[in-house]
Amino acid sequence: MIPSRTGRIDTARAIATPQSLGVTPEGEERIGHLLKTPTPEGELISIRLVDPNEVPTLDNLGFGGPEGVKIRELLRRRDGLILVTGPARAGTTSFIYACLNAL
Repeated sequence: MIPSRTGRIDTARAIATPQSLGVTPEGEERIGHLLKTPTPEGELISIRLVDPNEVPTLDNLGFGGPEGVKIRELLRRRDGLILVTGPARAGTTSFIYACLNAL
């Protein structure tokens, strides 16, 4: 619980759940990630549509330049550890999937 102007906010109520949204007119399945986050003014709700068959690449995540070259060099090494950190919903999971796809 954290204090707010309108009372206390239960941070444990922040939920991220995949919900199937069915099929698009083109016949493509989409999954909607529904996120409810409590704020001092009420709950904030966001929906992110995801194609379950699409695996992100480093290029379409914006790592096509010098950063992408360095990341690919690190991925080619036989030894070592790469730590991926960041705040919630910042793209860390997408980045990890893109790195795995690059292997």
